[in-house]
Amino acid sequence: MARLRTFIFLLSGFASVLFFLFVSLTSRFNLLGVPVMSLPFADLRLVSSASDCVQNGGWSYFDVNCDPWGRPFNYPSLWVKIFSILGIVESQTEFIGRMQIILLIVAILWWVKFTLQLAASKHNRLILIGVAVIFSISPPVLLLMERGNVDIWIFFGLSIASVLFSRGYYYVPIALLSFLGALKIYPFASVVMVFKSKFSLKRVFFYLITFGLAGISFLGEWQLVLNRSISTWNSISYGSSLVPLILFQVLGVAGSKSLATILGWSVFFITVLIMKFSFAGQLTNLGKTLSLNSNLLIVLQGFGSAFLFTYLVGTSYDLRLILLLPVFLSFACLTRNGWQNFSLIAIVFVIMYGGQFTSGLGKAGLFLNLFSDVSLAVFSSFLLLIIWQTSLPRLKSFNPIRRHR
Repeated sequence: MARLRTFIFLLSGFASVLFFLFVSLTSRFNLLGVPVMSLPFADLRLVSSASDCVQNGGWSYFDVNCDPWGRPFNYPSLWVKIFSILGIVESQTEFIGRMQIILLIVAILWWVKFTLQLAASKHNRLILIGVAVIFSISPPVLLLMERGNVDIWIFFGLSIASVLFSRGYYYVPIALLSFLGALKIYPFASVVMVFKSKFSLKRVFFYLITFGLAGISFLGEWQLVLNRSISTWNSISYGSSLVPLILFQVLGVAGSKSLATILGWSVFFITVLIMKFSFAGQLTNLGKTLSLNSNLLIVLQGFGSAFLFTYLVGTSYDLRLILLLPVFLSFACLTRNGWQNFSLIAIVFVIMYGGQFTSGLGKAGLFLNLFSDVSLAVFSSFLLLIIWQTSLPRLKSFNPIRRHR
């Protein structure tokens, strides 16, 4: 029976790879409801075309002539340096993009396999598979594939770091998180995974040095990257400022991104406080359950913290919702009754499908997005409380002077 399950699992993975490679080779993502651009893998092409310019004359962060659509560069320049060192040019974009699709599918299948082994019962495994299917064919994940966004590499790198932490390693995953943070700032937040490990002055010093060096490499460009983030509502974005931005548009009120971010943070933390006092007992029990399973705890803390960073920044493209896959699968391992199962599947469906690609629906599209973004805000508040609940005991016990006198 175990061999049959393994065979079916591998066959499903192979079929998924073949299907999405066929879709990318024939440029048919539009048939799956994904808004396509004139050339495939547009986000990856932004980096590969800049690398092409570096190798054939020169490039600067403010140069928009290299990109086929004349878009400003909105990643740390370290991406261009790596691509140019590897000799990657724009003509290789489609090959690399398809390799990224394979990499993403492998990572998704690995997370399904990882969490299936931790599921409490056969019933949990069925719910977990359902959540994985609903999530994996959702518009944000398909958009991630079509754009060839470099967040695929970040997701894969975070997955490796989580595996290493779960197996007791420390220095290699910390160095990996530092490198990923230099590529995209939000992986720095995944350092919360460290709270599972025993503290020591040596480890803290290593953490500060590696993260400090990575931060310095990003320091000169972080303001440029943030300034080029999304400043208005669109149907393929999420974040704490999205609900105020939608309301501004519905009410016809002029409001800045800064004001929307402040209002979004205020509502978010008020929601956190309300949930904290309304569901204190349930949060405590869930925290205790998670504390008994260190592997699930690492997943929730690492990926949950990275996602919350992207959420609180204000606005991010929906393709970054891929960070929630290990989080949802971890919760699927813990559901105990029909109501919890229904709630989990409903929240996954609403967040991943609600209001997607609805820019052409006018006010109806706005309200669909509003419902989805409010649901995501509530879930994000819950996620923050869970991470805090499970991290606080370790933080309280940290006293390096006492331990190393």
